[in-house]
Amino acid sequence: MSIFIALASALLSCIVLIFIHINRKISLLLALPSLAAGAGISIVAARLQGLGLQFKVIGGSDLIMALFYGLFVVGLSSQLLSFLFLRFVIYTQKEFKEPVFATLFAVWLAMGSVLLKTFLMSANDNFQLAILNWAGHFSLALVLGYFVGMAKFATDAQQNFVYLNSGLGAAIVVQGLHEFFSWQQNYSNLVVLILGTGFIAMVLTAHLMRQKVVENEKVSQQKRLDYLYAKAAEEEEEE
Repeated sequence: MSIFIALASALLSCIVLIFIHINRKISLLLALPSLAAGAGISIVAARLQGLGLQFKVIGGSDLIMALFYGLFVVGLSSQLLSFLFLRFVIYTQKEFKEPVFATLFAVWLAMGSVLLKTFLMSANDNFQLAILNWAGHFSLALVLGYFVGMAKFATDAQQNFVYLNSGLGAAIVVQGLHEFFSWQQNYSNLVVLILGTGFIAMVLTAHLMRQKVVENEKVSQQKRLDYLYAKAAEEEEEE
């Protein structure tokens, strides 16, 4: 029963994403491929976790090795694949006209991962871990999407490089720590990690929204000035 609640949370997130697409008039054409890509990435992560269990890297007494495996095997593989999808599929779309575009599809990727991972966890019926996975992937997607979106509109190549690599680096570290705490069933530290990532995601999202408001105000002021100039020119012609 608890797994169905976790699935409902992920599905509700997808419904909210659809409303955002409609509100911002962004095509949903890439939503399904993003979900499928996210599910594929989740399968890769599950296979890598299986290998870690098989060779007793996960669940063994060597916590340093488990942390290394979480960061540089599972975290690196998962987030690198997510990053490549955003960079070479989403990034190149003509419709990509504002930073939030990357954030939307980063969340679609995350929800694909969450939905499949929740199905894979259904035998355990671990509601706490399922909800933490949903929250962790959601907040992490907001952070990664923010940096990819900002990179698209960077003023120069150096700034673009910094944004892209900062987003990828942060995503790998958070994902790796998330996996490590999950394996250790250290839910208190996992909650702290998710809350911290969520707070950062909220700050970054608020920054994007503020930027959009400022841009809209500038456009409105420019339109008003254009109107006044046009009206003044008409009055001069009439005289």
